Amino acid sequence: MKNINNDNTLVIIQYDELMTGISNMLDSKISNFNKITIVESKEELLTREQLKNKLNISFPTLHKFMKEGKIPFKKIGKKTYFNYPEILNLINRGKL
Repeated sequence: MKNINNDNTLVIIQYDELMTGISNMLDSKISNFNKITIVESKEELLTREQLKNKLNISFPTLHKFMKEGKIPFKKIGKKTYFNYPEILNLINRGKL
């Protein structure tokens, strides 16, 4: 297989070397794709533990607020996250 690189030099490469190179490149790209995290603008997502500590409440109280719909939350996969600025806004407005 022939390939021309940036300095216009002719390079000869064996088929299996080419396939190995392509396979390695794809593996790298797929690996990077799997590392993409969800980022939403103007959100500070906290875990249950982090929110409990910031609000100085217990897990049972946090669970009660969640069950009653007083605290909004998001499920991402099996994990639960809370938008802290949104919760602070609820507190400031006297909704929590």
